[in-house]
Order: sequence, then C-alpha cells, then structure tokens
Amino acid sequence: MKKSQVSQTIAVALTLLIAIAVPLSTSIQTDDTRVIRGIFISEFEGLSFVEVESVADLSTKAWGDVGWLVVEGTKLDAMIDDSYDAECRNYTTTAFRLEFRGKRVFGETGHGGLWSSEYQIEELIEIEGIDLKKCENPARSLMYDAFSISDLGRTGANSTNDFAAL
Repeated sequence: MKKSQVSQTIAVALTLLIAIAVPLSTSIQTDDTRVIRGIFISEFEGLSFVEVESVADLSTKAWGDVGWLVVEGTKLDAMIDDSYDAECRNYTTTAFRLEFRGKRVFGETGHGGLWSSEYQIEELIEIEGIDLKKCENPARSLMYDAFSISDLGRTGANSTNDFAAL
C-alpha cells in the first residue's frame, strides 16, 4: 500500500470510529413512565424537584437526587411567582407538593447544566401549595449551602455532597 492509501484508510477508520462513539457517549438513560411524588421548589433560575414527602426530608438527599422539573406547557408554569421581592432582596420562591405521571431523564440539564436529570410531566395528578415563611428559600440550601461556589459548574451536578446544611 502506498503512503497516501494508508493515510486515507486511517482517515476513514477514524471517521467511522467517531461516528459510532459520539452517539454512544451522548446516550441518555430514561426511566419508564410512572407516578412520581415529591417536592417542587421554584426559585430564580432553578426549578428543582426531589422525590421526598416534605421539605424537611430534603436534608436526607444528595445533589444527584435533585432533578430539574420541566414545567413549560403545564399549569404549574402559570402558578410560579418569580417576581423580585425587595424586602427579601431576592426573587420569590414557590413550593409545591406534586404527584404526576411522567419520567426522569438523566443527563446535564437545567440552568447552566447543573442538574444531572430532569423530570418530564405527562399528566399532573395533584398539586398542593406549600406555605413558606416570608423570604424562606429551601432551594437555596439545595444548591448553594451544600457547595462552595467553586464546586458548582458542570461537575456540580454529579457531586456527592449532601444537604445536611438545611
């Protein structure tokens, strides 16, 4: 074989290898559709959902247990109050206890890709508002108290830190 033929053969082999490897490396694991119950906390740039019974139970979960909740196209979208509250010097936090039929899809998602999974709602079954004290934001503890700012970023979603700070 001539040197140019060897180079062409290697180029074709590398192209095929990349064409096969890229889809495999970006494959996404998806749960089956099921009934899901938990707590949804909406805050500025964060739509966090955790499969727990109460806000107090959040302290038992690790960051990998928290998923981004896709609310677009559901009635939850209109129920979220994300206005700025000057007294609290922060955006309003809204919390709900939810039951829905849907699935969890694993892979970087949410604002800045910080969540390691997302929950997709197919049918809302039950929505119950959770009263929070003025300026209370349990989601802030979910994301900021459990990590130092330098820990956030693309690796933050897979951190093993927990929410014991809540």
